[in-house]
Amino acid sequence: MRQDSKVGSVGNNLSLLTEVSCIQNQTCRIHSNRRGLRGVTTMRYFVLQFLLLSTLALAERGPASCEISHGSVVSKTASGIAQVGNLGLIQIRCHVGARLFPLTPGSFRNGLKADATVYNIAVEGARKPVPSEVTVSGGGLSGETEWVDFYIHIPLEVAERDAEIRRYIATLERSEAEADLPEPIRRLKRDPKILAAMVTQNRAGHFQVDCRVWDGETVIGAGSVGLDVLFTGHFFDALAPKKRMTPP
Repeated sequence: MRQDSKVGSVGNNLSLLTEVSCIQNQTCRIHSNRRGLRGVTTMRYFVLQFLLLSTLALAERGPASCEISHGSVVSKTASGIAQVGNLGLIQIRCHVGARLFPLTPGSFRNGLKADATVYNIAVEGARKPVPSEVTVSGGGLSGETEWVDFYIHIPLEVAERDAEIRRYIATLERSEAEADLPEPIRRLKRDPKILAAMVTQNRAGHFQVDCRVWDGETVIGAGSVGLDVLFTGHFFDALAPKKRMTPP
């Protein structure tokens, strides 16, 4: 009987140990499941955070609608690309979504700024960046849209510019006697470097202008516009001395 009692006691103890082991295993499984849930939750958090940051990044640099201002356009191609003269001012207007007004008392909001990268487009389609100069001329706000106006200047290549200067000097030399030239023109003839700074003639060709709109130090919009610059004349033609009419 004692042996049976001991066996029964051992059996009960083994059963108890088995139950305890099962409880511990279930607890481990629960902890394991909880760790899995934490991992899933953490992963979801990082994904949502990434999507939020991506959305904010897109919001900071959204699309801009850019076009050549009507006052600069002399004609358009069959495909709708604006054509401008090489002696005229080239103005571009870019529209972006209106910014929120600052709510902090005493704070203010500066006007939009702009810059651009100009590419010369070859006949076969190759793009080559060329020098350009941007001058912001104004801007405005209408409903949910804000815009910035700026002039783009595409200077002549150095060889083209020097050729224009030589052409102008040759025109002066063929004109009236040196003593009859106005003093400003004689001074320009003596110092061709001054002439180089005066040349505002745009380079002729087909171009793509990649525009960026800035709010302070942040780009809030980007867009592109095609442009054909047509040769309509020489810059110095307007400065060349007119020949005097000899009386009959």
